[in-house]
Amino acid sequence: MRCPGSGDTPAPASKARELHDWFATLAEAKEDIEAWRREYNDSRPHRALGERTPNEFAKESAASHVLLRQQRAETRSRIGTKKQGPSQSSRFRLASVVAGAP
Repeated sequence: MRCPGSGDTPAPASKARELHDWFATLAEAKEDIEAWRREYNDSRPHRALGERTPNEFAKESAASHVLLRQQRAETRSRIGTKKQGPSQSSRFRLASVVAGAP
């Protein structure tokens, strides 16, 4: 059976029968899919990620974001400023000009 108006796309019941040919039970399907997911994310390097696994890439990316936030906070504390949005810093510059500060 095919879905009406969808060309070659099989109906959902047909897809379920195809999956049943691959897995005997739902538990087996879950187990096999989880094993594939672990292998794909933990063991298999990806060319697009510089030959790193997705988990390695995610950990490195998270670590670099944390490091950048720490560096920004240290820079702000060293120069004695707080995080400001563009409108606040614009108001400060305007007030300095009006007050005659350089």
